[in-house]
Amino acid sequence: MELDCFKFDISLKEQPVTRRGILSTIASLYDPLGFLAPFILHGKKILQEVCRHGIGWDETLRNELQPSWECWRRDLGNLKKVTIPRTYAPPGFGKVKEVELHHFSDASTSGYGQCSYLRLKNERKDVHVALAMGKSRVSPLKITTIPRLELTAAVVSVNVSKILKQELRYADITEFFWTDSKVVLGYINNEARRFHTFVANRVQKIHLSTVPQQWRYVPTKENPADHVSRGLTVDEMISSDWFTGPSFLWNKEMVLPANEIPELQPSDSEVRCSQTLNINAVEQEFILNRLSKFSSWSKVIGAIARIQRTDSQG
Repeated sequence: MELDCFKFDISLKEQPVTRRGILSTIASLYDPLGFLAPFILHGKKILQEVCRHGIGWDETLRNELQPSWECWRRDLGNLKKVTIPRTYAPPGFGKVKEVELHHFSDASTSGYGQCSYLRLKNERKDVHVALAMGKSRVSPLKITTIPRLELTAAVVSVNVSKILKQELRYADITEFFWTDSKVVLGYINNEARRFHTFVANRVQKIHLSTVPQQWRYVPTKENPADHVSRGLTVDEMISSDWFTGPSFLWNKEMVLPANEIPELQPSDSEVRCSQTLNINAVEQEFILNRLSKFSSWSKVIGAIARIQRTDSQG
């Protein structure tokens, strides 16, 4: 019996252990849908370390980096164990009645990214969940706060949502966005406070494509996007919930958590400080006495204009 599934056939040329060779090896992995995103993140992280150490394109890798690279390269051979069903619904699933997209995002000091799962329900209320797409990116070398990275990962989820809605052939899709950052949920649900430019721009992108009610909190241990923010070996990836999604998505009647709005602290460094000016007006009797001698408001304005012109010329 032939299996209708995606597999990865890795046949790499021998490359020198240099910056150029490492980049060539990582770039040779064709994974447009991000099925291997947690595994590839480790390779990207090694390449980032090579760049951070200032190693030249054809300079041999330093001893402290070689073990990590050799371990990751050997693990490439295990990718032949990965099999991913080509169809979202299994054979005999029947007519699909409900379609949902669940987008999870996460970030750490190592990386950030997202993963999206298609949740289908048929006429018998049977549920099937399949990985639709994943994205992983290494965290920038420039020091960035975790809340900023978490918010950036949330924006990646919104961008992936646009792609999937355009490419999937389902007429009516219900979407949910999940994050384990209550700070990000506070940013998205905020209506009263203003943010600094970095956060303000990303929150605006999120609001243009989603509504705050679509965003939900998920505990870190149930967030599969944790894998794309920290990385996995091939065996870890196969034994995890990366390909199947979290267990709560498989429940026939999924109970959504209460949509609590986290309180945004005024002390948050991303919140712009609001300033209030308190002006005490002191009446000057001699000015009032002089102004009272004018017979019309237009003459008062003319007199003040002449005074200001005289002062500027002086």
